[in-house]
Amino acid sequence: MKGLVTKDLLVLWKTSRIYLFLILLFCAMGCIGEKTSWTFLFYPVLLSGTLAVSAASYDERSRWLRYSTSLPCTRGQAVAAKYVVGLVCTVFGYAVMLLGILAAQIIHGRLPGEEALILLAIGPAVAFLLDGVMLPLIFWLGTEKGRVAYIFAIIVVSALVGFFVFALASPEGIALPRAAYFLAPLCGAAVYGASWGISTAIYRRKEL
Repeated sequence: MKGLVTKDLLVLWKTSRIYLFLILLFCAMGCIGEKTSWTFLFYPVLLSGTLAVSAASYDERSRWLRYSTSLPCTRGQAVAAKYVVGLVCTVFGYAVMLLGILAAQIIHGRLPGEEALILLAIGPAVAFLLDGVMLPLIFWLGTEKGRVAYIFAIIVVSALVGFFVFALASPEGIALPRAAYFLAPLCGAAVYGASWGISTAIYRRKEL
């Protein structure tokens, strides 16, 4: 499985460098701007979390799926590789977000604690949720049929997160209990784990 993960990461490095540029751009915008512009720091995690779906798309486009059946790897390992890649990319995006928060604190004196908590909790939760919903659809329907659902999911998640974050950041916005900030990433991870099992079951029964 290590070889499958390495293959996906190398493919993403060759084909998805624009994502790296966008991740760094959003991070810079979040650091330089003031007030509500700190929400740009959320997008590095969101964009990184979608790269596992991109890796699956490249596999289908290059007809890798049929070729992989001749290799000494199981379908379960092929699915696991995509979820490991998603986890690695999410961790990378999270690290970039943390660096952005630190940079914003240096540039502007500090980033409000409540806002930093929102970023740290919602960022990985949304990345896990997005991948957790999309990967089973990709393994079931394929990337072409799942593309509409993929785009729709990104739009809906981005809109909901934007509304949710701005509502929390506004002076008259809603307040969440502290436990919610810790439960959000845990719930996202639980969805991700359940999605892994669903994708494995789907892919083992799929005809290539």
